[in-house]
Amino acid sequence: MDCPRCGRVLSRLCLEGREALVCDGCGYADLEVDQRGERVEAESWAEAIERFRAGT
Repeated sequence: MDCPRCGRVLSRLCLEGREALVCDGCGYADLEVDQRGERVEAESWAEAIERFRAGT
C-alpha cells in the first residue's frame, strides 16, 4: 500500500496484537486519534517563578 501523502510504500508495525501502517518518509500513520482531549491552561514562566518563590 502506498502513502496517501507522499506515495512511498508504507511499513506495517505490530505491537501487542495491534497494527499500524506508517510512512518512513513523511511520518504518516493510519492511527485513530481522539482530538477532543481536555484543554489545560499552560503556566507562564512568571507564574511558575512566583509559585516557586511562594514555596508551593
